[in-house]
Amino acid sequence: MTKRIEWLDNLKAVAIILVVLRHIMQANITDCSQTVVGNAIFAVQMPMFMIIAGYFSITSDRYYSNLKGVKAYIGKRLIHYMLPFFAWYIFVYVLLRGFYKRNIFLAIKILINNVDVGLWFLYVVFVLSVVSVLANMVCHKLKIRSKTGLVLIFIGGVILFPLLILGMFNGMRFLGINLLAYYYLYFSLGYLLFYNRKTIRNILNSKVVLVILGIIAGLVFLGIVFNYNIELAPDSVTNICIRVVAALSGSTVIAILVYYLSLKNQSNKLLSIIGQNTLEIYVVHLHYIGVLPKGTHYLYTLDGVFTFLIAFVITILMTAITIIVIKKVSVLNYIFFGKKST
Repeated sequence: MTKRIEWLDNLKAVAIILVVLRHIMQANITDCSQTVVGNAIFAVQMPMFMIIAGYFSITSDRYYSNLKGVKAYIGKRLIHYMLPFFAWYIFVYVLLRGFYKRNIFLAIKILINNVDVGLWFLYVVFVLSVVSVLANMVCHKLKIRSKTGLVLIFIGGVILFPLLILGMFNGMRFLGINLLAYYYLYFSLGYLLFYNRKTIRNILNSKVVLVILGIIAGLVFLGIVFNYNIELAPDSVTNICIRVVAALSGSTVIAILVYYLSLKNQSNKLLSIIGQNTLEIYVVHLHYIGVLPKGTHYLYTLDGVFTFLIAFVITILMTAITIIVIKKVSVLNYIFFGKKST
């Protein structure tokens, strides 16, 4: 059994905590998108998650050395990501909550053209994981050795290119092509880090390098989030580049802080539990973030802070209870989390 890397579990935990905090703010705080806090979290939450997902996308050559392995890999990912993606959308959003007048065919049509009406993160990670295993297979078949991972990133981009052509005719939101194109940058960076993990380990072992890198990244990140609205800026080339710099600098700072703190306390059980249940937390918490009555609440006021704290407590408690209940029922655990009960 592969030994878990404690600090990466902790980093996954921090990533999902940021996602939950931002979603709660978005659902309950009127000026969420105009605040520095909301801006800072938005800049890093999903990019950092994608980098982590890319890092763990390929762990063994048995998945891409032959067609049987590729099929097995895709099959596992289908169950782990796409089964929950469709299960939550159809059973909970459409049938239980009554979205789209409970018309499943209409709901699927809308989902195909607007992936982000569902749990888009699961879909994007699935597609990009398939791209990564196919790129690895191509390299293996052509006997191309990609020690740094750059060749894999290029081949993955070639595999994705037909989708960009499709998007030109059907719109970039069709099949989530806009999301796939944007987040491929972060996802591919994840397996670039994986292929260069020895170099990364050497950097992590140098406190001087970590401090210098952390300070530079921190200054860049703060300079952007205090002076530039990451979320509301239109999607121009310049704005996207600034968004990417903010995401990478912010993620670097968080990764360094988590790594350093993990050295001080390797056995943080709470973070470890959260880090190992990121998928469950992601898919469940979204159903509880907006349970409070709508109103006008500004973050930097007593009313705003109180509203946020109440929403946070409700979301955490209901999410934990729901996860525990689902995990106790094997069928539900399989359908909604894509996991077999142990």
